[in-house]
Amino acid sequence: MLPEAVRNLTKYGLDIRVTEDIKSFKKIVPTLKAFPNAFIVTADDDVYYAPKWLEDLVSASSGETKLITCYQARRVQLSEDGELLPYEMWPNLSEPEVSAAVFPIGRGGILYPPGALSPEVLDEDAFLELCPGADDVWLYWMGRRAGSIYRRIDRSNMMWDWPGSQKVALFPGNFGDLNNQQIRAVAKRFGYPDLGR
Repeated sequence: MLPEAVRNLTKYGLDIRVTEDIKSFKKIVPTLKAFPNAFIVTADDDVYYAPKWLEDLVSASSGETKLITCYQARRVQLSEDGELLPYEMWPNLSEPEVSAAVFPIGRGGILYPPGALSPEVLDEDAFLELCPGADDVWLYWMGRRAGSIYRRIDRSNMMWDWPGSQKVALFPGNFGDLNNQQIRAVAKRFGYPDLGR
């Protein structure tokens, strides 16, 4: 049951919809289906975002349709042999950056313009098979398959986890080999992302 304070927000335009349980993909896949021509922003429900969070994310997008903007990111790293390094070796970005190697982290919030993700993004069988616990991995690959690049913007606003919200979270399991397994599965199906742009 949603808290009354959340339900009361419907008076101000909040639209609450029920969806099937497709894990963390619930926050974007149903919206992509319902609003295919919209700019879509994802956010985590266990994080408190400062007042200008959305404004800054939208401003950084500049309306470009092949530019996905985010607050938190890592940089995809390849070995000298051109192999993907393990996820834990992808450095956290602390400065703004625009490139194909910027790997957005959903916790900070991400803005997806219409057409920025490949139509394959909606393939429920594929994402639940390949990376059921790593929507960031799936969405990154789908963006690259659509030719999108990524902008990690400056963190002008702080974000805080709601007290007690991290007792059940994807992060601890995903940071271990589970994330690497899911990255390998997606890379095997779709190939390595082109990091040239």
